Formats: sequence, structure tokens, C-alpha cells
Amino acid sequence: MEQPTALGVCVNSRSRVQPPLPQQYFGDACLDVIATSFSGELILKPLGYASSRIRDAIEKVTDEYLRSSIDYLKYQPDLTRFQDLHALDRESTQGPFYGNPNLTVTSWLTLPIYSLDFGWGKEMYMGPGILGFDGETVILPIPDGDGSIVVALCLQVEHLEDFKKFFYEDII
Repeated sequence: MEQPTALGVCVNSRSRVQPPLPQQYFGDACLDVIATSFSGELILKPLGYASSRIRDAIEKVTDEYLRSSIDYLKYQPDLTRFQDLHALDRESTQGPFYGNPNLTVTSWLTLPIYSLDFGWGKEMYMGPGILGFDGETVILPIPDGDGSIVVALCLQVEHLEDFKKFFYEDII
């Protein structure tokens, strides 16, 4: 019940920096923030508690916060420690986001992923090629645009039955 847990969220900072980035800007403009809590609090408190922890982490991302983060990174002699751990060492299990009970979430809901034309015809699949570590999550729209979503989530095999129970069987 006192297990610390974290949720990493990729925050779009295009409109949070002042002045806002131009609408046509296509480069990377996101910052990862982390919402933390304890497993017992998440279980015992209402769902609103968990969502408030996430909202608080996201709302920290202001123009001042972004500029401070950029300044901090600008003076780091080696940026490799800020890369995803799985990109550095696939055998590593150390770090803040390795294994249960932590998650990272990235939304692709606003990306125009189904209207891209590479000259090969309509895409057969659009989504992450790989989810590199336990708890990594990508949310994306389905191709027909009816508002449904796909949640691509990497879980350890031993957690799949629990996931199926809580997010499928208990809902039906």
C-alpha cells in the first residue's frame, strides 16, 4: 500500500511557451512530466484523486517551467542520461520507469497519422513499431475517425490476466 508509483506524461508545449510556436511548426515540442503517488492512495481514494495528481503535473508546464528546463539541459555536458533508458541499455532494469507499477503515456490523438501520403498508397498500419519497456503506453485514434481510440500498452505477461479482468471482464 505504500509502494511509490509514477506516471510519466508527455506534454505538448506548443501553446504553453510564449509566444506560442507557429501552427505550422512540425518539430518536437514536448516535455515529459511525472505525476507521483503511493499505490495505497490510488486504491483507497476516489478516481478524482488520481486525475488531480496528473492534472497538477501537467499544469506545472508553463512558459517559465519550459524555459527553465531548456536552460538546465543547455548546460549539461552529457544528455544521454535524459534519454529513455531502453535506448541506452536494453538489459538495464534500473531507473524510475522500469517495471510495475509505473507507466508512461504519450498521446498521438492530434497527430495527422492517417492522412500522410508517402507515395505508396493508403497505409496498412500506423502506430508504434515497438513499445520498448513495461508500462509504456501510446494512445492513438483508429483510422475511420469515429472517435474510438487504440491504447497500445506494453505489459509483462504475468500482468495480462489482471489487465483483462479489470479493464474488460469487470466492465462488461
